[in-house]
Amino acid sequence: MADAFGLLVVWAISLVILILVIAQGVRLGMRWSRKDELREQEAAGEQYRPGESVFNYKPQKKFK
Repeated sequence: MADAFGLLVVWAISLVILILVIAQGVRLGMRWSRKDELREQEAAGEQYRPGESVFNYKPQKKFK
């Protein structure tokens, strides 16, 4: 009985840790997507290379 209770406690703790790790990953991903969106708004209308088609879009490689 004690083994089952101990296993349940370990399982619950690992579940909480997993939820916290996923939450941090979501926060980080949202922060990155906001930065990407701001970069795209700043570069709106600029061509990647002069004379290149708009349909062959590649994101700019400048980092801030």
